[in-house]
Amino acid sequence: MNSELSNIKCFIIHLQRANKRRKFVDEIVNNVPMTSEIIDAIDGSSLPEKKINSILSNKKIYNPKYPFKLNLGEIGCFLSHREAWQRIVDQKLEAGLIIEDDVRVNPKIFYKSLNFTLKNIKKYKYIQFQVRENKRKSAIIQSENELKLLFPLPTQLRTSAQLVSFDAAVELLNRTKKIDRPVDTTLQMFWETTC
Repeated sequence: MNSELSNIKCFIIHLQRANKRRKFVDEIVNNVPMTSEIIDAIDGSSLPEKKINSILSNKKIYNPKYPFKLNLGEIGCFLSHREAWQRIVDQKLEAGLIIEDDVRVNPKIFYKSLNFTLKNIKKYKYIQFQVRENKRKSAIIQSENELKLLFPLPTQLRTSAQLVSFDAAVELLNRTKKIDRPVDTTLQMFWETTC
């Protein structure tokens, strides 16, 4: 793997009771060219009320107000991503590749994309990998051969796979001590979460 970064790691968020996804986790570990660490996803259905109350804000944090009540799965998912960001910070990594346990990695395509994002993560700090075709209007901010870094408006609502720099992880942790919407919707609000 060609990279200007030497201190990176892959974090795979895996819900233990999702037994059928374990094969995807093993494939990710085998197909990602870096040290991988499995994070036990936080199961929202087993969260104590005290933990929910410590993270969930009853008041709107960002505009526009999120119009729905967060369900326990969304809270658990957010806390799982916060755990991944915390590990990037605690382990003093230059960046962490965070992948959810339902992602399939095609090594041939993924290596090229990963190398491309590693060259650009210091500048952009947070880069989302797309697992579906982007049909939205997007500005191309960097390109290399057939690879493109896009600035889609609005940002895609997904957290399947992303490269998160140390600086972005610190900023995201600071800005999400309390939450009022799901993690993907929060990340979509780049004007609030940008480092």
